[in-house]
Amino acid sequence: MSWSNNKPARTATTEGKQWSLNVRRRDGYKCVLCGYQGTPGHADVEADHVIPVFEGGAQHSLANGRTLCVPCHKTKTAEESARARAANGRLLPPEAHPSDTPTQGTLTYLAPWDDPARTTTDPRIAAYGPTGKP
Repeated sequence: MSWSNNKPARTATTEGKQWSLNVRRRDGYKCVLCGYQGTPGHADVEADHVIPVFEGGAQHSLANGRTLCVPCHKTKTAEESARARAANGRLLPPEAHPSDTPTQGTLTYLAPWDDPARTTTDPRIAAYGPTGKP
């Protein structure tokens, strides 16, 4: 998930880090889904919001936290992202549509034989003529 306005991720704040540590300590560094036993001080287990914050879950409530191993957390996050995209659609800038009136401009020919007004004595160009075909 990307963060706008150059704001740090909410888990990078002091309060977020403390919440994460408290959740992992409470669960004994053990993944509540698959039972993987993590190690304190290693990055093999992570704190997860049971109800995602974007869906109304409490941000720093221990009751809304649980410990997941990295693979389980990645799977859950992917499911949440898919759910959010389905609900909100892809957040892309609107497409630019051409105006109803054509713009006035100068024609630019890619090759000399594309210009019907051009005459040449070069047999390679003259053989194809303005249509580009012999």
